Amino acid sequence: MPFIVQELIEENPNVVAARLKEPVPAVLARMIEHDFSQLPIIDDERRPVGMITHESILRTLNHFGVGLDKLLVEHTRVRADTFRSDADLFELLDRLQTTYAVLIVDGEGRLIGIVTNYDTAEYFRRRAEDMMLVEDIETTVKDYIQAAYQVDANQTNREKLDADVSQMTDSGQSLRQTFERALIHYLTLQSENKSKVTPNSEWLETVFNRHFDNQRPTRLFEDLTLYDYINLLLDKQKWSRYQSVFTMERDALFNLLDKVRETRNALAHFRRDLSPAQRDHLRFSADWLAQYQDAIISAFGSSISIEAEEAIDSSTAKEMEVSPQIDETEQIFPVEDEAEPNESRYAPLAIWLQNQPPRKDLIKPTFAQIEEIIDGELPSSAYEHRAWWANDPVGHVQSQQWLDVGWRVASVNMTTQVVRFARIQERQKAYIEFFSPLIDRLIKEPGYDHLRNMSDGNSWHWIKSVVVNGQHLGSFNYAFGRGKVLRIELYMDSGNGEINKRLFDLLHEQKAEIEAELNCELRWQRLNNRRASRIACILPGSITDSEEALAELRDKAIPTMIAFTKILYPRVLEKGQVVLAEKMNEVE
Repeated sequence: MPFIVQELIEENPNVVAARLKEPVPAVLARMIEHDFSQLPIIDDERRPVGMITHESILRTLNHFGVGLDKLLVEHTRVRADTFRSDADLFELLDRLQTTYAVLIVDGEGRLIGIVTNYDTAEYFRRRAEDMMLVEDIETTVKDYIQAAYQVDANQTNREKLDADVSQMTDSGQSLRQTFERALIHYLTLQSENKSKVTPNSEWLETVFNRHFDNQRPTRLFEDLTLYDYINLLLDKQKWSRYQSVFTMERDALFNLLDKVRETRNALAHFRRDLSPAQRDHLRFSADWLAQYQDAIISAFGSSISIEAEEAIDSSTAKEMEVSPQIDETEQIFPVEDEAEPNESRYAPLAIWLQNQPPRKDLIKPTFAQIEEIIDGELPSSAYEHRAWWANDPVGHVQSQQWLDVGWRVASVNMTTQVVRFARIQERQKAYIEFFSPLIDRLIKEPGYDHLRNMSDGNSWHWIKSVVVNGQHLGSFNYAFGRGKVLRIELYMDSGNGEINKRLFDLLHEQKAEIEAELNCELRWQRLNNRRASRIACILPGSITDSEEALAELRDKAIPTMIAFTKILYPRVLEKGQVVLAEKMNEVE
């Protein structure tokens, strides 16, 4: 079994306890002295016979109607569950759901410990913190490795990194040697004189590459083990540059990190709880590595020093959430959004990142500014552990938010409390590859020959504008949104919030009729705290889906857009006339 009760306790034959014939006031004083809410009751052989608790004392007083000085421990006794120290910990946890504490006994049934709800919570909290320290160290090592492949503040030489990873983890060489030995063995057996045969090396290489080399699994940088990361960091070809920063011998750093690896393996394989020395080694390693962050970036030629970076130019992050007013000639980006009540508390951060202008590939908010954006405090682990900021698309609810809108944490400085968010450049390429064939097909449809295939890597693509009396009222667009959806949308932004909301309200009055014609339920987003408004037909799909899934998404998106514009466009023209006329009357 992976966890046993022994993990939670240190055997103690002198556990504080009570006896059946003791007066309750004396035992209660002992409980107060030790700040215990319960005590085990034992017999002369130190075998547990029950438990006395604050609650059992109060219930006894209430039901008998006598004073505390009239009660003995036996009068207040309640049943207590017992477990052996080698029992399954999860069986104990199940029992703790319905009781305050359980008693731990040895093979002869004598009391050796007590486990409470607090003990179990503290145990798993400690293990979680241990794993976070390991992840802090691994994240730092990965950042330092990638610094050697940094092209600029927002771009990594991924081709070179993948090549080095492939070379380091290449199992092909050993496979090739095995293949060569097997071939020699076969040819020797086939030879008439049974002498060892030397195969033609060029032919051997050709046959191996054709039949075996392409079968080797490709390992990505993100999929490596801690052992692999350590070897990449300490690679002899790059070590001289790292050594100039660490001023430490390569073997010494290997010893430091290899002990971390051993501890990490012990945690991952559910071995015994860490010793104080192991825990201290993790804390020391995490703190020691973190202090070289800026020096590593400087040593590998980054043009930006994190400590010297400015964070956000505006006075507050909240101000940046609201799009500035635009003039008629400025392009409108259909990205405004609002978090739903049941969404993650980090959804406002994703929306804020999504609202950054397309030309901006790097943004550097402080922790305090992020707290302004999410309108709440970051957890203490965000201030203490680099691992909290890891780009984990599965385990971290916070990173799922920024990854979903095409941003990643490029680095985080725990000292200056500044995060560098970088736009995921691979996403831009993926958007181009999705929208280009979609627009090529849509252009061939009647009424869409005005389109030009000019996908520029944004998460949205303009399809058709709505203009009434020379006034731009909105546009029909495709847009990938949060929550892994593709919106076929009418994005209403005239540059005037009052006009936008009035137009939305007039269209919303026809909601039932519009949805009946489309035969689908639309998403109506008035966006009360934003300037724009939106009506959208939602298709499930993410730009990170497989090529087959994205092809199916395009097949659905084209007829949906055609139907959507056919039904809504004339209504927007009609209601737009009404709104602009009302606005004109107000001016007059």
